[in-house]
Amino acid sequence: MSQPLDYLVAEHDCLRSLCGILEHLADADDMDLADVDAALAYLRNDWPLHLADESEDLFPLLLRRCKPADEVKPLVAQLDAEHGTQVRLGRRVISGLAARVASRRPGGAPPGLRSLLTRFAQRERRHLAVETGILIPIARARLRAADRSRLTQHMAKRRAIPLPPARGKTIGDNGKAESRS
Repeated sequence: MSQPLDYLVAEHDCLRSLCGILEHLADADDMDLADVDAALAYLRNDWPLHLADESEDLFPLLLRRCKPADEVKPLVAQLDAEHGTQVRLGRRVISGLAARVASRRPGGAPPGLRSLLTRFAQRERRHLAVETGILIPIARARLRAADRSRLTQHMAKRRAIPLPPARGKTIGDNGKAESRS
């Protein structure tokens, strides 16, 4: 987690995998309960942490550090609004998958759940493309070593991961030595 932007990109890869699982579940004639359990675990545990990493830390840091020419303010507003929409859809996905497991009936997802899983996955993939392809490169260019350190600290704290104390110089996301401040 010492490279928080790389960690966020890795989380984006996990989310893309989740989207694949959800689409597979939507198309399956018989839902694989191991896939359902994996999707539910990620949506309940990891995904909220990732959303907090971005909404509570990354987005505000970018708004402070970016130049007006970066035009990041409307992009961050769009992505933050999409987080809200995805959270609402995500709750419905969690509820639908949990109800499907609780029913203990064999077979595929009912049509409403199939549609919901597909819609969530499609929206999430578009969202991730913008974050990974546009927002993260801007963050690599604009965030300072101290910003990345703060981001790392907050992400680790959210996950109850102890970090060694920060000292001296660090290698930034741009590959150059930077002083911590």
